Amino acid sequence: VHGANTFLQTQVDTLQSQVEDLRRDNASIQLRLEQGDSGSSHHEGSSTTTTNAALKHEARLRDKIEKLQEELKEKMNAHQQSTANALKTANDLAVVKDQKLALENDMAKLKSNC
Repeated sequence: VHGANTFLQTQVDTLQSQVEDLRRDNASIQLRLEQGDSGSSHHEGSSTTTTNAALKHEARLRDKIEKLQEELKEKMNAHQQSTANALKTANDLAVVKDQKLALENDMAKLKSNC
């Protein structure tokens, strides 16, 4: 259970890092777009091409961020379910141990009565 928890936490950290990287890339593209829009107009054709390419890249990054966020959500749900299952198993084990102890005590009483 601990190993699975560690693995899932590593996955979550990796996905969060990737989301942050993509957000930084997106901010950088936005800044370049803003700088391109405020630049001179004599490069209108290349500026439009650059803007279109940047917009397409931004759309891809947004899709990638959305996909990573969905993966993160799924992994966190799986982690939550795994943790809940581990807790239930631990509780069940505690109940069985208590029953075993009670049975052993009963057996000891029966042996002492014989």
